[in-house]
Amino acid sequence: VQVLMQALLLDPGYSHARYNLALALSHLGESRAEPDFFYQAIEHFQILIKEDAEDECVWNDWGLIMIALAQLVDDPTLNSQETLYFRQESEKKLMQAASLGYAPALYNLGCLYALGKQVEESLNFLEKAYTHGGLPPIKEIKVDHWLDNLRDVPAFRAFLKKIDT
Repeated sequence: VQVLMQALLLDPGYSHARYNLALALSHLGESRAEPDFFYQAIEHFQILIKEDAEDECVWNDWGLIMIALAQLVDDPTLNSQETLYFRQESEKKLMQAASLGYAPALYNLGCLYALGKQVEESLNFLEKAYTHGGLPPIKEIKVDHWLDNLRDVPAFRAFLKKIDT
């Protein structure tokens, strides 16, 4: 993180350093369960999108950190509106990435809907990801904890069988 920050001090327009800094900050936020790192990452994603509004990877990764942030603050003692806001923002970012043609965003939308127990929507986006080549390897799908709410759903088990051929 410090090296990337130093690189941006030397060249604020170095977008690859900014992108990697945003990712590093989000990973740090996850590992330390600290929302402030996520907020710092979001600031960098905002700058990146101002520079290139059609960068589907930035939109996708921004959406993913919003999911992680929603999970981090999803605590009954916190305002549930905050969690809802992060999930809605995640959906917007991932939809934008998908509309720009980034097929893995379809899988990530499937995961987002699975987390929200929106089974039909989740399966719909998982099917779209499959059709457009946006699925990760089957081994990853089978252990992806974001899909845990689908494990007992017969249609999801059928989907796994279909893609595991």
